Amino acid sequence: MLNAVISVIVIFLQLILVGNTDAFFYSLLGLVSHYVFEKAAVVRKLARDGVASKRSITHAILGLF
Repeated sequence: MLNAVISVIVIFLQLILVGNTDAFFYSLLGLVSHYVFEKAAVVRKLARDGVASKRSITHAILGLF
């Protein structure tokens, strides 16, 4: 009986850990993708305005990382 209770508790704790880890990586992915899309918008604007040189666009793209 005690082993069954301990097993249920361990499974419950594992589910909480997996859920928190999943939520953490999902939020981290959201932050990274927001940053990349923001930088991509800057690059598109530079290219669309036609005032940017190839060098400034390359610099903006490399600024992603």
